[in-house]
Amino acid sequence: MGESADGSRYTEFGVDSQGFYLDRTHAELEHFLFAPHLVTRSPLPPDAVDVRVTVLVDTQSVEVFVNDGECVHSDQVYFQQGDTGVSVHAQSGEACFGAISFSTIAV
Repeated sequence: MGESADGSRYTEFGVDSQGFYLDRTHAELEHFLFAPHLVTRSPLPPDAVDVRVTVLVDTQSVEVFVNDGECVHSDQVYFQQGDTGVSVHAQSGEACFGAISFSTIAV
């Protein structure tokens, strides 16, 4: 989410062998670094098959509610003008994505 047109800037979240993660490694600014807190993690049950995710994004933060609030990630991000792309993919395996919707709220 918040992906730049050239794909070099983005904030990523997903599920891996360690559970759920939110990674903002590729969303830092030169003078405002997140290191060493680039990735936040939450454990998931080892037998978790379905993971429900609700994501709220504003100009400088991302909040992710996993499984209706079972775990919550709230992280600051640095979006730049034009960082509006969103992509969905599976890495190192298969995934089934369903009931995806996007909404914007004018302020």
